[in-house]
Amino acid sequence: MLPTTQLALAALLVFGASLGSTDIATNDSDSQTSPTLVGGGNSPPYLADGPVQVIPCQGATTVFTLDGSAAYDPDGDPFTFQWLGCPGSVIADPTAPITTLTLDTSSNCNQLCGVRLRLTDINGLSYVRRTYVQVVPGDDGCSPGYWKNHPESWAASGFNTTDDFDTIFSVNAFDPDRSLMNALRSGGGGMNKMGRMATAALLNASHPGVNFPLSITQVINQVHNAITSGNLEPLASDLDVLNNLDCTLN
Repeated sequence: MLPTTQLALAALLVFGASLGSTDIATNDSDSQTSPTLVGGGNSPPYLADGPVQVIPCQGATTVFTLDGSAAYDPDGDPFTFQWLGCPGSVIADPTAPITTLTLDTSSNCNQLCGVRLRLTDINGLSYVRRTYVQVVPGDDGCSPGYWKNHPESWAASGFNTTDDFDTIFSVNAFDPDRSLMNALRSGGGGMNKMGRMATAALLNASHPGVNFPLSITQVINQVHNAITSGNLEPLASDLDVLNNLDCTLN
């Protein structure tokens, strides 16, 4: 059986191949070659299909720049742009040569998005260019020790050292309550270990300079579920591994 990513890509390719002949004025079996002349000697605008663009997950949302500025019309005719993203994506300006695609990665940092760009000249002749954007989990993570000793790095994350652990994760883990900083300073195993690892993971996921494998929503939901169920492992140890990846803030 093909891996999930390959299956997703294959499905997108099948979907794209189902476009009708009115969508693509060139020979679709060789869409990366220059367009052929069609009726009346007019040729459609053209931009070669792009390779799969792999980008690391950026947190709750992941933004990718769509660049169609290399498109051209063999006849020199003016032409328009029309971007179409995958379901759930948002394109800032669908009619601009260069724009941005925003994907919701709050609950899934492993996605494949098919993007189409329709180029239409003043005579109504169109060509559709396809490309794919693949979002993959990040590979950065700073340890609890880093966050404990670098409170100046917290500001960019949006969280404060005095924020209450139980409030953020919607749990009753500590009595009396502990701040995020105090959770980082707590030694030992069990709930203390979870407090350290959860806090570090939260800061890693929310800091724009750390390409963490989990989103903020994923960290909060997973920690909440682990604590309320009483099953702190294996999540605490899993977060320990992720929190000790390459710390780009050092």
